[in-house]
Amino acid sequence: MFPMRPALLPALALLCAMPVVPWVESHAETRAEARADSLRAALDAAWARTAAAQAHEARRGSVAAQARLADDWLAGPPVLDAELRSDRATGNHGARELDLGVELPLWQAGEAEARARLAGHDAERLDAAQLAQRLTLAGQVREAAWTLRLAEAAQRHALRREREAGRLEADATRRVRAGELAEAEALAARDVRLAARLARLDADAALAEARRDWQALTGLDALPRRIDERAAQEPQLHPERLAALAASRAAAGRVELAGRSAEERTKLRLGVRGERAARGEDEDYSLAVAVSIPFGGERFRRAEVESARAELAEAAAEEARLADTLPGALAAARAQLALERERLAALQTRQSLARERSRLAGRAHDLGQLDLPALLQARAAAIEVEAEAELQGLRVARAVARLNQTQGVLP
Repeated sequence: MFPMRPALLPALALLCAMPVVPWVESHAETRAEARADSLRAALDAAWARTAAAQAHEARRGSVAAQARLADDWLAGPPVLDAELRSDRATGNHGARELDLGVELPLWQAGEAEARARLAGHDAERLDAAQLAQRLTLAGQVREAAWTLRLAEAAQRHALRREREAGRLEADATRRVRAGELAEAEALAARDVRLAARLARLDADAALAEARRDWQALTGLDALPRRIDERAAQEPQLHPERLAALAASRAAAGRVELAGRSAEERTKLRLGVRGERAARGEDEDYSLAVAVSIPFGGERFRRAEVESARAELAEAAAEEARLADTLPGALAAARAQLALERERLAALQTRQSLARERSRLAGRAHDLGQLDLPALLQARAAAIEVEAEAELQGLRVARAVARLNQTQGVLP
């Protein structure tokens, strides 16, 4: 039994001073949770929901069809033509002429080889682009996961502060009824408890939003049980740079193909002609071989060539930009991780000091050397530092994930 005095208010306020993030109330409707076994499985679940995943196989099918076309000895479908001439409408002497032929479009010099190389470059570009897109999505999954994990941890501490404030309010109310405490101090304790509840309610709403974001991104209800990562070794080539290089090679292949292909192609025509001068006479047959060769087509290909060169310039510029910006981003991520670790070390030192102070305060209170408000303030400070140290440990783990993301490492 102890009286509450105004000096107790800082300890109560300290219980509500810590930053909080939301929590979904325990009485929410329960159901079976969809949970991934790992962060990689969560990424796979998120990837399966994207339009890029749905279109990738179709694009690969298109590239495979282009490669098969380049292996064909014809540059296009053959054309069958037939022509019949007779004198039925003029003299009707039985004269007629039948001309049958097939026209075969041929590749320009080096065109089939250029098309085959382009198909290979396009396949590499699609795979590299898919990897880069998965990396971008991995960054979103990582951020959503750590936002939710930090929210869950902070909620536990917010709930703990609310419960502590509730116990103090109940004790103050009891002491008021016993005549041991002034009504004003009980009202102050109630105000602190209400402030803690409001903070927890704000946290509920924010956490609900974080969970909605996670569910919308991955289709999962809960986080994997482990989402922390180890700092991975930087890959030889960042997936985004790999995608830019593959795009440059594909663009160079388009430039080459645009310079070799033509809308009007060289065509080989094989035909047979049957002729009869009059009814009753023998029909004469002859074979025909013809070649049509377009010329002067460079100026007609100029627009397509320039368009391909523009695409090549854009791809080269993107690759150069990534080569310039990625090292700086990587240095910043490493510096942030070092800073978060330094903060954690400082908080762990403060946590040890706060625990020792709380222990000494308890001993001093038992010996009658320290009043209750000072003891409660020491204990509240220890709770606050303990909560902040736990949150900072999660921030360090998040910084490791961000470093892996910057390095281009998938979960």
